[in-house]
Parts: sequence; structure tokens; C-alpha cells
Amino acid sequence: MEKFREKEQYFTAVREILERGVYHVAGQLKIEAYISQEPLSFEDRHKGKLCRLRPGDHWGELFDCGWFHFSGQVPEEIWGQHTAVLVDASAEGLPDFF
Repeated sequence: MEKFREKEQYFTAVREILERGVYHVAGQLKIEAYISQEPLSFEDRHKGKLCRLRPGDHWGELFDCGWFHFSGQVPEEIWGQHTAVLVDASAEGLPDFF
């Protein structure tokens, strides 16, 4: 298992180097999450514990669930340019754009 962790750390470091070479931070996201130990329906999402997070914050334990809301604004100086939002919540996810 130790070899696996070493390789995982190596590949994570390589991925981060590549990401920094391609992407740069243009603005900040506001992150709110409702965290629970069991999955909650969308209608019951507010029954989870409300957490206001920043990039890098720990949001839950192994197998915890959460409804996340990311919001922000594209800075004026990059309007019209190709932009992307990269989110790594260290979890499975299903975007809701509707």
C-alpha cells in the first residue's frame, strides 16, 4: 500500500504541474455546501450542515455526502476569452446547470 501512496503522490504532483502550465486563476469561486452522512434529496439538501468553504478546505469524512453550490463572476478583463471552471471536490459529482 505504501508504494501505491508514493505513486499517487507523484502523479498528483505531475497533474498539478501540468494544470498550472495550462490554466491560471482568473477569479475566485464562492463555495457553499450542505454536508450529511447519508445522501439527501435535492428538496432536503438544507437538512445537511451548511459549510462555507474555500479552495483546499476539508469538507467531510470518507463516504460523507454533500450538495455543493459554486458561484462567481468572470472578471471583466477576460470577457470573450476561453474560460473554464475547474472543480475538484475529491468526490463523485453531478452538475446541475438548469
